[in-house]
Amino acid sequence: MTEDKTSFSQKYTPEEQITRIATMLEASYKQDAGWFIVDEIEKNSKLLKILIIVCCIIAFILLAIVNKLY
Repeated sequence: MTEDKTSFSQKYTPEEQITRIATMLEASYKQDAGWFIVDEIEKNSKLLKILIIVCCIIAFILLAIVNKLY
């Protein structure tokens, strides 16, 4: 497999360059935002416990509703 030696600016038109760079930045930002939320939850284990309890309560409520339907 041969490596393509053409530079980024030679490979793409200015519009394509802007689009590709914007897409990369957006993906990077979204990834950072996701990890920020994970870091905050890890730092604050009380928040994690509350989230787990809330999810369990919602699951039990949904289970009760489904049981009444059948």
